Amino acid sequence: MKSDIELGRLATVGEMMGNISHQWKQPLNNISLLVLNIDQTYRKGNMTLEYMEDKVDAIEETIEYMTQTIEDFSDYLSPKRSKQNFYINDSVEKAMELTMPMLNANAIDIVFYAEDDYEYLGRKNELTQVLIILINNAKEALMKDAKNTTKQIMIQLEEEGQDLILKVKDNGLGISEKIKDKIFDAYFSTNENQKGRGLGLYMSKKIIVERFRASIFVKNDEGAIFTIKLPL
Repeated sequence: MKSDIELGRLATVGEMMGNISHQWKQPLNNISLLVLNIDQTYRKGNMTLEYMEDKVDAIEETIEYMTQTIEDFSDYLSPKRSKQNFYINDSVEKAMELTMPMLNANAIDIVFYAEDDYEYLGRKNELTQVLIILINNAKEALMKDAKNTTKQIMIQLEEEGQDLILKVKDNGLGISEKIKDKIFDAYFSTNENQKGRGLGLYMSKKIIVERFRASIFVKNDEGAIFTIKLPL
């Protein structure tokens, strides 16, 4: 019979694999869009070497991110978790770069405001993962607002007292008060027809709380605002 420790480890592995599967959906979608774009450009006779090299570079960067994601999630099973100083601004810009094809395809603008370049001790790719999840969550919320013709996501980074405040805001319909306290629960989803949903926000909170020793919460203010509070 397996010990509680072994069973707990197996449960963690299962959770990790589910998280990797969830986290890969966006990069795979980006690669699909890039390949489709290359195909359409070629068929129209507008293909140039510079254009092809640019798209191939974008695909290679996305694959590199996916590879790094596996390594990051594997660290959950390792007692040694190295941290490095990185600029939060770089993490935000990488998340925006990786989600841009999806946002452009859905006519959603995204903007980033920062008071300064902020350096922080942690794992850059993990924060990027969280931001991709929050951006994707905002995108899905905006797509439900059919009357909104100026869909926008705004990311804001500022220093407040002894904390860095990182906000991801959309101008959608906001989150129902009935479910606001449940959205960080594992497998909770507002769409019962989409199996496997509900891991993203749960995983985001897990990373922010356990790996960054920080906090994340959500409120409504002309749309949903997810706030990450990182202690300095």
